[in-house]
Amino acid sequence: MNNISIKKGMSEYMDVKDNTTIAFGLILHAGDARSKAMEAVYLSREGHTEEALSLLDEAREDLHLAHQSQTALLTAEANGEQYDLSILMVHAQDHLAMAISAIDNAEELIRLYSLVNRLLGNAHPEDNLTEGANR
Repeated sequence: MNNISIKKGMSEYMDVKDNTTIAFGLILHAGDARSKAMEAVYLSREGHTEEALSLLDEAREDLHLAHQSQTALLTAEANGEQYDLSILMVHAQDHLAMAISAIDNAEELIRLYSLVNRLLGNAHPEDNLTEGANR
């Protein structure tokens, strides 16, 4: 089995012995990112734009952790390491792609819900549409 060092959080590293561990890390972080992005949309729909934007920032952090795992795999393979392609890894990559799409869509939906809530008078005073979802 191959050893790959993956950054976990901002300063801590974990030793990865096989791509199964990496796949589960991708699933975990990408799944968290997608869930937070969807929850942000639900918050925005209810007029809580600032809370939604904060949760979307958390989703981006989780996505970043997932990307670190993927980058470690890609770098190792580019350096000549060979891995068996597993259904689990395909599933993990699917989770990552879905998380990216969920965050992209959440940004737009939050922007739209914020505008609709303002037009309907349902926005909370602390919500700031001018910042949008791309902060």
